[in-house]
Amino acid sequence: MRFGVLGPLSVTEGERAFELTSFKLRLVLAVLLRHANSPVSDDLLADALWGGRPPRSAPANLRMYVHTLRRTLGRPERIARIAPGYALTVEPGELDAQRFADLVGRGRSAGECADASAVHATLSEALALWRGDAYTGLTEVPPLHDEAVRLDELRLAAIEEHVSAGLDLGRHGELVPELRALAAEHPLREGYRAQLMLALYRSGRQAEALEVYRETRRVLTEELGIEPGLRLRRLEAAVLAGDPSLDLAAPVRAVPQAGRPAPQQLPADVSGFSGRTGELAKLAGLLQETGTRPNTVVIASMSGMAGVGKTTLAVHWAHRVRHRFPDGTLFVDLRGYSRAGPPARPDEVLDGFLRALHVPPAAIPSTLEERAALYRSQLDRRRMLIVLDNAASSAQVSSLLPGTGDCMAVVTSRGSMSGLVVRTGARRVPVDLLSQADSLALLREVIGAVRVDAEPGAAVELTRLCANLPLALRLAAERAAIRPRLTLAGLTRELQDERRRLDLLAAADDETVAVRAAFHWSYRALPPDAARTFRLLGLHPGPDIGLDAAAVLTAQETRLARQQLEALTDVHLLQETMPGRFRMHDLLRVYARDRATADEPEPERDAAVRRVLDWYLHTADAADRVLMPGRRRVPLDPPRQACEPAALPSPGAALTWCEEERLNLVAATRHAAEAGLHDVAWKLPFTLWSYFSLRTRWTDWIVTHDLGLAAVRDGGDRYGEAHLLTSIANAYRDVHRFDEAFERFAAAVAMGREIGEPWIEASARTLRSVALTDLRRFDEAMGDCTSADRIFRAIGDRWGEAWARYQLGEICGRIRRPAEGIEHSRQALALFEQVEDHWGISRTLWALGLAYRDLGRLEEAEDHSRRALDAARAIGNRLGEGFALLNLGKIRNDAGDTLAAHRLWRQALTIFEQLGAPQADRVRARLTAANGAQGVQRSGA
Repeated sequence: MRFGVLGPLSVTEGERAFELTSFKLRLVLAVLLRHANSPVSDDLLADALWGGRPPRSAPANLRMYVHTLRRTLGRPERIARIAPGYALTVEPGELDAQRFADLVGRGRSAGECADASAVHATLSEALALWRGDAYTGLTEVPPLHDEAVRLDELRLAAIEEHVSAGLDLGRHGELVPELRALAAEHPLREGYRAQLMLALYRSGRQAEALEVYRETRRVLTEELGIEPGLRLRRLEAAVLAGDPSLDLAAPVRAVPQAGRPAPQQLPADVSGFSGRTGELAKLAGLLQETGTRPNTVVIASMSGMAGVGKTTLAVHWAHRVRHRFPDGTLFVDLRGYSRAGPPARPDEVLDGFLRALHVPPAAIPSTLEERAALYRSQLDRRRMLIVLDNAASSAQVSSLLPGTGDCMAVVTSRGSMSGLVVRTGARRVPVDLLSQADSLALLREVIGAVRVDAEPGAAVELTRLCANLPLALRLAAERAAIRPRLTLAGLTRELQDERRRLDLLAAADDETVAVRAAFHWSYRALPPDAARTFRLLGLHPGPDIGLDAAAVLTAQETRLARQQLEALTDVHLLQETMPGRFRMHDLLRVYARDRATADEPEPERDAAVRRVLDWYLHTADAADRVLMPGRRRVPLDPPRQACEPAALPSPGAALTWCEEERLNLVAATRHAAEAGLHDVAWKLPFTLWSYFSLRTRWTDWIVTHDLGLAAVRDGGDRYGEAHLLTSIANAYRDVHRFDEAFERFAAAVAMGREIGEPWIEASARTLRSVALTDLRRFDEAMGDCTSADRIFRAIGDRWGEAWARYQLGEICGRIRRPAEGIEHSRQALALFEQVEDHWGISRTLWALGLAYRDLGRLEEAEDHSRRALDAARAIGNRLGEGFALLNLGKIRNDAGDTLAAHRLWRQALTIFEQLGAPQADRVRARLTAANGAQGVQRSGA
């Protein structure tokens, strides 16, 4: 099957031509061909068919058109439904536009090998594919119009290259009529005029060649008010002089350089440059290497995200050292990420560089390879600095590098330029965000030190909102500088609105000078899959994301997700903070979210967020099951497709996952609460109870539970509210906020009875008993715990019974009934071992150590305390580890080994201080008292 768009739309198969009589049918096929082998959304197709005002029947009509098109083509599988649209499968060689682009590429490759015959033949085949204007009759639709313009520009360039190959083959005579027609059809394309002049001159028609120049000058001055370009002016001079270099196959010759000024192409240095001392020092170190090894060029590869100031730094440093390069400086914007046009072609750049080096136009070869060789020859024995700015890829700059060690090249790019580093040994000079000190210095430079120093807090907040990105800082500072009545506090208030932040960080008179514009060209250069991953990452609620979560968010295999994340990292749209974990710059996150809103249908956005929230919930539940296997769980719906929880085979793996995802879990809870996803908002923090308890993350514990409580109350979910009240009460008890704890315990007990959930009542009573014991209200504690034990036995919950038994042992130990306490603890230990709850085992062993110490049975006390310590360390229970060390210190102190006791207490103190635990004050006081007693003993002696 053959598809034709280089002219009127056509579909053929062998000798058969398919008739597409309906205009809208042709339009659907044309848009699908424009995006061949890629999904085209329903919205884009509807926009092409009906513009901005589709009828209500648009979805049904679109399905009908696709159905008709499938039936017409006779191969329904060709057009697949891929949400949120359709994709047309086109095999290699079936679409004439693709064949044309491939042939042009092959022709250019032949040109790099200086094979004019192959170039001419290949481009002849390519140009023969054209039957008229691209997408004839369909270009009223913007996507098709833009594609037609692109294809036509490629055709005109191919024609020029085809003619150039013909001139190299000596066909100047036969080309004159074709070139006259091309010059008449495209009077403003100077390339055709230059080729016509050369063809006429080589045909012995010098006067006619000069007449072409005069006619071209007249057209340009009358219609555009400009003079012909440098190429034409130099060609006219060469024709007038009868320069032999214009003759066919004349050797390439460079003119002598005596008396010629050295090129100085650097743009103006930025005023008020500040900071970057580390990068400047690294560049200075590379400068010392220049010329030390004649055959090795020093190349600095400066990479960093959009707006980070790579060009500013490169130009500033180049101005500082230009005196070290007496033969001049060359500079080019390679347009790797730019709205100024497609990336610059290396052959075009070399043409400009060779002219700057005073090589006559007629002496500049036509092929990339020959131009690169002449360029390196021109730089030989010269000491020059070449700045290649805004490179798209390593391949783009490879032909632009000097060949000898007297020159130095500086390459800037948003990409990592790994190929350049590997192939040439280029030195990396990463350009990162500014430090806060450098950010403040930049603000002082632009706004003025007086205003910045008058509002130091607002200035720091301004650097945070601009994320220390130089472009954002300069734009914000300029906004303040031109509005002297605007305080910095007022400016930060404006920028705090994420929906307006990127709009505010833009120059009023130049839309290209804006944070959004800088990000846009990085985004636009991404392949479709990477672009989708980028914008979906903007929807992730947390500050960073792991590989597994990213795969779930984007609904793709982990292998593919890693490829997309690495592609984004390579162009500095993402940062890999540690293996498998990625973070997005704050302003980029805002931009990515904007792109998601603009480019991703709302159902897809909602589905992506729900997927990752469900994944966090189910993986947190899996962690909870590993950390406390016997604990009762709240029911969860089965994981959605592509939301399978992470594998957590051990308590260590579960705790590691919880620690790595801690901030994301808090953010996920907040997002769920704000989005009205009440089930996630309360179940996620509740499943984290074991993690919060083991790692004593009290702030996160309370914050997430408050969010969950607000959500369940809003949704009227008494079951969820009762669970969360019990859990948050325990957190308040843990930090000794007893009034708040008792208020919530009482509410949980009452609510558990009200809704018929005895487990909730028993859990709340057990935990309240702990709080009452802490306050030495032992009778009340015993009553609560006994009631809880009775309820747990009645409902057959061995885990709950184990904790009630453990707490009964604690109370008995505190009221000097150690034997009874040991019996309760032994029963608790047996139950914990049955349900394989290692946290409960650790706590019970610790309690037994206390009880045996109270009985003076120090050997048994130490044995149980050491087993408790080992068990706590095995599951990462830092608080339990601290308690075990504290108890071991007491035991060693009782045995008269004060040095060992103090060492153990200092270890315990370190843990309590790291956790912010209230026990730290008591251990510190114990150590102070012990040190004081030792001092008295020494003075008495």
